[in-house]
Amino acid sequence: MNRVVGLGYIGEIWVIESTEGRANLYEEMFADKNIYLISLEADKLEEKGQSTRLFVIRAQ
Repeated sequence: MNRVVGLGYIGEIWVIESTEGRANLYEEMFADKNIYLISLEADKLEEKGQSTRLFVIRAQ
């Protein structure tokens, strides 16, 4: 399951992939007025092509 829809919100799983090598990720990078919650699976990507998932709850 990649998406959950509720009354006034959507929960989604986003996949982030490193395109340039090492990357440090943090929730504020994805902040938006319509996003209520962000949860990172991993906050560091060490090499090009490595990926991680984010669980995002946002307004519809």
